[in-house]
Amino acid sequence: TVLFVSHNMQSIKSLCSRCVLISNGKVCRTGLPEEVIHHYLSGDGEQYDSKWSDLGGLGNEDVRLYQLSVNVMNGEHDTYNILSNLDICVEMKVWIKKPLSGLCVGFDLITERGEIVLRSYDTDVSPESLTALHIGENILSCSIPHGLLNAGLYFIAPRIGIHNQEWILHCDPLVSFSVILAHGESHFWNVLDKSNRPGVISPVLPWDRI
Repeated sequence: TVLFVSHNMQSIKSLCSRCVLISNGKVCRTGLPEEVIHHYLSGDGEQYDSKWSDLGGLGNEDVRLYQLSVNVMNGEHDTYNILSNLDICVEMKVWIKKPLSGLCVGFDLITERGEIVLRSYDTDVSPESLTALHIGENILSCSIPHGLLNAGLYFIAPRIGIHNQEWILHCDPLVSFSVILAHGESHFWNVLDKSNRPGVISPVLPWDRI
C-alpha cells in the first residue's frame, strides 16, 4: 500500500483509486478521488457573488446590473476553487427600463496580473441566435468551456454599453475565482501548476506524429 499525501488535485486524481480528506487531525470524508476532491473544494471555497439591492445596482437610469456571479455549470455549487475540467458559468442579472438599440451586456475575464484574457458580449452570436432583452429583469449566462483556462486566479469585470457609442457600466472587477488544473489525461500532467505550464490558457491541443 502506498500512502500519497498531496494538495495537488490532478496528482491525486491520476494516481489514487481511493481518497481520504483529513482536517484538524480528523477524517472528514473518504471515497473516490473525484467525490472527495469535489467535497474539499466546495467546502473550503468561498462563494463569489456580487448582489445589489433593488434600489441600487450599477449602471444608469435605463440599465442596471443587480447581480454578477460565477458558478460551476453543473449547478450544484458556486465555488471559489474550480477544477479546469468543469464548465464555468458567468451569470448577470440586468434590469432594463426601455428598449435600447445596440445594447451589449458582457464582461472582461482578467488575470491576477491585470491581463484581459477575453471580452464577451451577449450580442456576439449570429443574428438568428440573438434574443432581444425585454423590459424588466433579464438573467444572462455565459459558459467558459472546460479545458481552456490555466491554473490561477481570475476576475470578472462587467461591461455594459451601447455598441460603439457609450459605456453604461465599465468598472473594476467585482467577482473572482480560482482555477485548478484537472483536465489533462496525460501522466505528464500529474504535477503541473502555473509554474511549469506557462500561459493564460492551457488547452490540450491535438498532435500527430508524421
